[in-house]
Amino acid sequence: MKKESRGVCIAAGLALAFLCAAPAFGQTTSDLAIAVSDSPDPVRVGTNLVYSITLTNAGPHAAADVVVTDILPTNMTFVSCALSQGSYEQVEDEVTCDLGSLGVGATAAVTIVVLPILEGVVTNNVSVGSSGEDPDPGNNRAFCVTTNLPQNRSPVIAVPGPHTLVVGMATSFLVTVQDPDHDPGLAVVNTVYPAGAAFANSNWSWTAAAGYAGTSNRVVFVADDGEGEPNSIVTNSTWVVVLFDSNDNQINDGWEWTHFSNLTTSATADNDGDKSLNIEEYIAGTQPTNAASLFRILACSGSSMSSNRTVTVSTETNRKYTIRFASGAYSNNTPWASFRTAASGVWIETRGSTNYTFTDDEGTNTTGSAPLFRQYRVSVEMQ
Repeated sequence: MKKESRGVCIAAGLALAFLCAAPAFGQTTSDLAIAVSDSPDPVRVGTNLVYSITLTNAGPHAAADVVVTDILPTNMTFVSCALSQGSYEQVEDEVTCDLGSLGVGATAAVTIVVLPILEGVVTNNVSVGSSGEDPDPGNNRAFCVTTNLPQNRSPVIAVPGPHTLVVGMATSFLVTVQDPDHDPGLAVVNTVYPAGAAFANSNWSWTAAAGYAGTSNRVVFVADDGEGEPNSIVTNSTWVVVLFDSNDNQINDGWEWTHFSNLTTSATADNDGDKSLNIEEYIAGTQPTNAASLFRILACSGSSMSSNRTVTVSTETNRKYTIRFASGAYSNNTPWASFRTAASGVWIETRGSTNYTFTDDEGTNTTGSAPLFRQYRVSVEMQ
């Protein structure tokens, strides 16, 4: 039963009655307000969306039996709900949160996580109520509108190839990158490449230097649509192969280019007139345009009837060297012999351009004796 108070005012012959309703005995009045926000917005389909719901009680009394109801959009899948107080129940698209009491000036929070499954614009509606009266029911409802974008699609990199070059040749090709979502942050970079390559305005270019003869070079491109999704970054690659001996003359193209600046000089020519053919100079690692550059023994040490004679020779990497010997005075018919142990006097150079010194200890593994005269002969072949 409601109590009433009456006031009467008489003016100009009219009697006006003011009726003031008071709460029923034991009933409270609480001005509850609710708000909701979403993050992120827009959101990709297949990416979690968070609804943040906040409640406040402006009084004048504490609110009892506070209940928040969230009617989720139909194209969302419920993931989780977290409350600052109370408990929740989720049935299909409706989440009901029982928060209990909320004091004057107090706040409460509800966080609901959903997963968008369809693209489009969706609206989430939330409301709050309690067992008491609310003098301003207009702030008991709130909504937020979210744009669900299509699920992110990866960019696509098109790279032509593989490519085959000869030393001294230049190549260029266009790298095409497309993004089905037309994301404005799309970018592509060249992450793996041979030295001297350039990549600008989607065009990749390179000139094969002499040192790249006989190599296969991977060229890698990475595209990023800038959306920060797991499939935002993609990689594609191609190969650039530089031939070892494009003119089939048994000489490394890089060596030819270094010494002749072309690949047309004959292997059987003697460009420097030192009686060694160009191919022999290549095998020996000498300079085919310098007559003073010869393959020869650099030094021999040791006198007659002495042991530990040494032979020093200039060497190049990836060559096999063999030292043979002859005893007695030298002649055109001198018979050359290998050392007693096959491994003695034979080695493969792996250290690069250097000098090698062999020691003939005249023991059972080398020559086995110390004659008055001894000659040594060194030969070289490609490994």
